[in-house]
Amino acid sequence: MSTPKVTHHVKIGEAKLGESPDILTTTLGSCIGIAFLWPEKARYGLAHSLLPETKDPWPGVNAKFVTHAVPSLIHLMGIRTQDHSQIQVYVAGGANMFTGEILKRTLNTNHVGVLNAMAAVNLLTREGFTITQKVVGGTSATQMNIDCQNGKVEILHIHDGEKTRVDS
Repeated sequence: MSTPKVTHHVKIGEAKLGESPDILTTTLGSCIGIAFLWPEKARYGLAHSLLPETKDPWPGVNAKFVTHAVPSLIHLMGIRTQDHSQIQVYVAGGANMFTGEILKRTLNTNHVGVLNAMAAVNLLTREGFTITQKVVGGTSATQMNIDCQNGKVEILHIHDGEKTRVDS
């Protein structure tokens, strides 16, 4: 008898690990989701960051800020510098969730979604990670799922309650 899949929702400011047959999932607006997959070790992590950065030192496992999410995932998964090439990294979210006149005024600005995406890409690159897939921006929510049984990431755009898969 196989173990049933358990879905773990990663909330704002959280970083969580999953193992087979779990599913890690998060829903993002302007927030940014960062997924780390380490197939060789069967380790999977997902972080949901609200804001790009803080000058506060890393407080331990926390993902409120992108600058805390990345070290949290590294710590939780036991990743060393020499392991970075084995890690598949996915980044999603960073949408402009404003509507109407506010949306029009913010389309050409660095709103929080853009800042979150830029912070994630810059920090991950600086740390020596290669980003496998990046799905950021837009004006609709994004759902990010990791199936820890088969090591697959699914990214869906959510618009008017309908989910559309984003192919890599």
